[in-house]
Amino acid sequence: MKGITGILAAEQLPVFQYANRNPKFAEEKLCAEDDRYLIHFDGILLNHAKPVRENERFDLLSGLYEQNGAQLTAHLKGQFDLVLWDKQHQKVLITNDLLSKRTLYYCVRESKLFYAASYADLLGLLSAEKQPLTVNAKAVERMALAGALGGAETYLQGVCYLEAYQALIFDLKTGKTEVISVQPKAAPAASSVAEAADTFDRLFTAAVRAQFDKNGEYGYDQRISLSGGMDSRACLLKAVACGYNSAITCVTYSQAGSVDYTVSQQIAFDNHLDYLFYPMDAAVFMDRLDDALACNECQQSSIGSTGARTMAKLLDQTRSGIMHVGLCGGELMGDLIAVQGGGRLKGILRRLGLAGTEGLTFILNRQDYLDNLRACQNFSQMFLSDCEAVSPFMDEDVVQFVSGLKPELLYRRSLYREWMKKYIPNSYPTTYFCGPVDISPVKEVLAKAADALVRKLAGASKRDMNPIERWVQNNPRLAEKLETEYQTGMEQLKKTGMDGEPLSILQKAWTASAERRLYVLTAMTALKEIAERR
Repeated sequence: MKGITGILAAEQLPVFQYANRNPKFAEEKLCAEDDRYLIHFDGILLNHAKPVRENERFDLLSGLYEQNGAQLTAHLKGQFDLVLWDKQHQKVLITNDLLSKRTLYYCVRESKLFYAASYADLLGLLSAEKQPLTVNAKAVERMALAGALGGAETYLQGVCYLEAYQALIFDLKTGKTEVISVQPKAAPAASSVAEAADTFDRLFTAAVRAQFDKNGEYGYDQRISLSGGMDSRACLLKAVACGYNSAITCVTYSQAGSVDYTVSQQIAFDNHLDYLFYPMDAAVFMDRLDDALACNECQQSSIGSTGARTMAKLLDQTRSGIMHVGLCGGELMGDLIAVQGGGRLKGILRRLGLAGTEGLTFILNRQDYLDNLRACQNFSQMFLSDCEAVSPFMDEDVVQFVSGLKPELLYRRSLYREWMKKYIPNSYPTTYFCGPVDISPVKEVLAKAADALVRKLAGASKRDMNPIERWVQNNPRLAEKLETEYQTGMEQLKKTGMDGEPLSILQKAWTASAERRLYVLTAMTALKEIAERR
């Protein structure tokens, strides 16, 4: 990985390193200084046009800093990392976009601050500086059991990353580091699902236009990831409605014959769009395991990611500036709403949409909500590292609006359904609902029951959309590969003197489940990298 990296220490000149992680959008990137500031910027800005003269980006960012100080990122939209050295006040601002769509890892050790745009780069920085690398056993356990790291967790104690709406300020005179909150602009309010749908459509449309127009500015092809779900089709159909259809190529990776394949192909055909499909099978999965883990720095297991990485490599990415993805739609629009209260029968009826929501308490932990969105975006960005991965659902204004709504407006994706029925009508079945988006709750339940009965009678796999278990069961070579990697990895870690607790966690988590085994191997890969750096 490449990107901004550095070490800050009290009463010392800052040590800045910079390399473009992505050669695309070169005019957007910045490494410049004058007698007032030094600014490093890596990423793209979607609410500002392509620079047309030298130092235009420097003037923009320095001007925003002079007006707003550390709050300057509240006035920027996109995905980026930024470091600004204020020479007069001897302070360094380290920040990224509001939602932390670009990762920025950091570690405070005594009076030194280490930071990097990737976990691997920060690990290398700490190792080069002879800093202790103490394993965070809780992160290892979370990966081995859940398949993804959450919150600001990393595999090393003391190492974390900037969360949404955060920035760092380092005082070069005192060596003190301060984590501050960046306050976004106030979001519109809505008191009903219908009102929320209207506002959401306006914000979502603006986000789609900004993202597609950025590719147009630079002359890149418009490529959009398309599956059988709601999120990617929402992005595509909105783009078509905005008039971008003549330049769009849809790309899909999945198992041949799956719902993802049949539905996405039909959507592309109906809208007269170019369509690229890559079939996933066990052989591809095996070949891409290690590549996927290296690409996402072991922040999540490789399940599902091997297809994304394969498709990314097959595309001519020299012509793709932004890959449009339908990321985080479900998470943003209601999947993370927790419900409490009411009796069991009433709860079941309410979940089926057959009763009101009186007596229920809707819970939305906003920080967990934002952490989940950020994690999804970061994983996608890593897999598509040769181009930008951008989702309208992760637009700053869109997230600020939806995350400020009363949770009950999002219950059972109420807002999502209302918006699609009104502004993106379509009758395609989805991988979330058993039928079209506007299917009634009663019909949805009956359809799911019928589908389950057919699968039971036909003996079909329950993992048609995630066939890891079936692949392992039907492919002895893949099962042998997993077992061999585990045994070899454990022996290697024992020889390095790795602490007993992380190894004990891996041993307990190594079950018969192929999915769980992949979780364990992911955590093991991360531990081996730490051991090699010690």
